[in-house]
Amino acid sequence: MSPGCVAMSSGRFVRTTRTSPSLSAYSGMSTEASHPGGSTTGGRFSSSDHISIVRAYPDRLTSMANHIHSQPRYTKRLILRPFKRRDVSAMHEAVSGSLGDLQPWLPWADGYDKGSAQRFVRESVAAWADGRAFDFAIRLIDDPDLHIGNVSVWPTSVQNKIAEIGYWISSSETGMGYGAEATTRAMQIGFEELGMHKLQLRI
Repeated sequence: MSPGCVAMSSGRFVRTTRTSPSLSAYSGMSTEASHPGGSTTGGRFSSSDHISIVRAYPDRLTSMANHIHSQPRYTKRLILRPFKRRDVSAMHEAVSGSLGDLQPWLPWADGYDKGSAQRFVRESVAAWADGRAFDFAIRLIDDPDLHIGNVSVWPTSVQNKIAEIGYWISSSETGMGYGAEATTRAMQIGFEELGMHKLQLRI
């Protein structure tokens, strides 16, 4: 991965490029950089700044949904679907193969084992059911059994309709635009399905 990458925490993020043109290409959005000073939100982040992506037309939003459907979402090349308990082995394999990139940035990568994957998947299933967070396993349409990363959306302010979003892509699959493709789809979920006014991408 290239220098100047970002690091996120709690199993939902890995390093990725600092910016991507496709992140501002979604219709009706603008981007604005800010500096919260290394804040931590919900135990998921620890970083120096973030990009906020704001919907330009809040009057078109529906009210925020506490739950969204659990059917897969698709992009041109990817399948995004909620985690299932049978995903533990594939998740463990993908993370284990990326530890060289993860460990310098993410505390949870130290000592990562299959039990770590089991706990993440169990928590992901519970969080989805409670409407606390929406984690998606990223799979290739051409190879749906291959786990190549995660992308997540979770509300941080219900009252203000703000959520955070991010992803990680396994080391073997970086450099192909999968992260930007998955993130763009997750942004649609955040705005159109969850009814958010703002999504924050911490970097």
